[in-house]
Amino acid sequence: NRFGAQVVHDGLDMTVVLCEYDNQIPRLVARGNALSCTTPALVAALRSEGRETAPGRYFPECVEIAGGGDVTRLQSFENGLFQVQDESTLAAVRLLDPKPGEQIVDMCAAPGGKTTYAAALMGGKGFIRAFEVAPARAEMLRENVRRLGVPNCEVLDGEATATTGTNAGLRGVTPSTGGSGVQGIATATSGTTYGVYGQVASPAGRGVQGLSTAANGTGVFGVANT
Repeated sequence: NRFGAQVVHDGLDMTVVLCEYDNQIPRLVARGNALSCTTPALVAALRSEGRETAPGRYFPECVEIAGGGDVTRLQSFENGLFQVQDESTLAAVRLLDPKPGEQIVDMCAAPGGKTTYAAALMGGKGFIRAFEVAPARAEMLRENVRRLGVPNCEVLDGEATATTGTNAGLRGVTPSTGGSGVQGIATATSGTTYGVYGQVASPAGRGVQGLSTAANGTGVFGVANT
């Protein structure tokens, strides 16, 4: 069974730690949308709607909303002031360190937490191509891009495996948090093509870095520079 396999893989002590963690009620964390507000402004907006907050543990953009529950009906959510997003997912985007004016490829984009955070760090300048293979999730991604007022993102249905006609260097991300293992690395050849390169974030690859991110699983975020 799965528990027995976990014990064999990680040992009993680590398995107990993981099981205890999985049985905890997760924190409800919101990332403030820097394209439309500051963190203090988000805190004030949530308080005006009767929701108290505490600072995030790792990133200043994040706040923990007390009480849990459905926050998608709040006016501040509908106005695009925040995205519900686990703090661990922000680490992947911080590793990429997107800059205004860059071109980014997100190859596993829905529901859009990392995509829209990258857009915010870019100040809405530059361009992001966000790929999603599942149609329903692609629509969810489009809605979040719209709600958060992201001006520099194109949502594309399907896999990021074809060539593209860009004339500048590409940087790619594969932020899978719903599965496990490396999902692929985006690469650019003379700034004109990109594709999914296997399942190993090889340190021998030029400009390739990898960072494990734990949200729903152990997805890996990859970066490849030309």
